[in-house]
Amino acid sequence: MDQSRLQDTITRQEKTRGVKPAPLPAIVADLSAGFWVSQISKSYEIPYAWRHNLARIFPHDRALDMRSAWTICDELLTLRNRIAHHEPIFYLPLEQRHRDLQRAVAAMCPGTHAFAEASCTFMETWNARP
Repeated sequence: MDQSRLQDTITRQEKTRGVKPAPLPAIVADLSAGFWVSQISKSYEIPYAWRHNLARIFPHDRALDMRSAWTICDELLTLRNRIAHHEPIFYLPLEQRHRDLQRAVAAMCPGTHAFAEASCTFMETWNARP
């Protein structure tokens, strides 16, 4: 399924841009969040491969294993989808999701994490809830 999603994206980008091959950044940006989360799922667990690849994706958190990374990303994807579809989210452990998001971003890029934390108003908003 992911292979067909990737091929559809490549075809769409080539058609839209009129360029073959389509630029890699355009393909990466066009793929859904679900596609990227699926890449660290159990179905892609190839012996020894993720030992090196996970460290390339999350170089600043060596304690983050594949299962934990997938769980964090999958739960964040579920939260994102619920918000996008205007579904209730207050029953979800939102403080934990916030901590998970902080961990994932910090594991990928400490600079981005610092910027996001300086800009984030989640905790103030959460603590001010009725």
